[in-house]
Amino acid sequence: MKKFIKKVLINVLGIRFFNLIIPLVSSTEHNIKKFSYSLNYTFFKDKNHDYIKVNQPLLLITQVQRSGGTLISQLLDNHRELHAFPSELILTNPKWDWSKKKNFISYRSREMREYSELGFYIKRSKANNDLANKFDFDLLKQRSIYESISKKTERDYFNAYFTSFFNSFDNYINNGKNKKFISAFTPRAIMYDKTISNFFSIYPDGHIVTVVRNPLSWLASATKHDKKYKKDLNASISIWKKSTKASITNAISNQNITLIIFEDFLEDIELGVLKLCKRLNLSFEKSLLTPTFNGNPVLSDSSFKASKGIDKSALDRSKLIDMSKIDTVLIEEVNALYEEAQQVVKKLYGDN
Repeated sequence: MKKFIKKVLINVLGIRFFNLIIPLVSSTEHNIKKFSYSLNYTFFKDKNHDYIKVNQPLLLITQVQRSGGTLISQLLDNHRELHAFPSELILTNPKWDWSKKKNFISYRSREMREYSELGFYIKRSKANNDLANKFDFDLLKQRSIYESISKKTERDYFNAYFTSFFNSFDNYINNGKNKKFISAFTPRAIMYDKTISNFFSIYPDGHIVTVVRNPLSWLASATKHDKKYKKDLNASISIWKKSTKASITNAISNQNITLIIFEDFLEDIELGVLKLCKRLNLSFEKSLLTPTFNGNPVLSDSSFKASKGIDKSALDRSKLIDMSKIDTVLIEEVNALYEEAQQVVKKLYGDN
């Protein structure tokens, strides 16, 4: 329908006038929404709210995109002992650099604002993903609760944010007490020493889960997901290399960081989840075997074909890569690094 309206407007206005006026219209619409939000908040901010404190340690899933982090976050979504953040945790720009100024007001997050206004969560994926999950989120309430909470330390700011967020997620089915962690996913944070340092200064009781995927399968997914990865395969696989080195180094040096091999985890989901629960001191639940959003089925975040449940086709996509376009020495290096990651997992955790 949008394409049809655009075509009609171009025919009526002409392409030059259309390109001139549309940004102005869009800007005006945004300013109207912004003014409306500010006006509504003026009357809303002093309202008293009853809320449940959400101040548990943060369980952060992080590695380079297209490695399986979304799947793990969706498997944890409905666990009784977790507050599961429903989308990527984006507090800074770029989202993986926590040395930047943090934003704790959801209205200022384009993604959260769009989902709230839409009333649904739809995972943006390269594959056709038309499964919309209901998302009733009160932007005014989130800001009101957040600003009403006293804050001194950086942990206080995070506690205030998560408290305000989950108490404003009106159709959230898993709110309650007796939680052990807040789980969330932020890509690439593991690759930045300042972010990891900041994370553990805020959450000395927190935990990081980091995933390593077969480098060529990762590259097949990444190049399908985003054209920028296609431009230079050597440069792209070097990003995987940086992420994997960081995952290995941090897992070895910090017992509060758990390293997972994506293929091993996906091959036997139940065993993988059991091992993860043991590491995190979480009880095993059947809900952990099905990816969900707020307890409801969600489609896989695939670069190829979105599907419900566990997508075993993601186990090996390496044959989709033209190896002749990658430096042979680099291929040897990343394959050796992948094997190293596998050995590190065995050495650190054994069969436990």
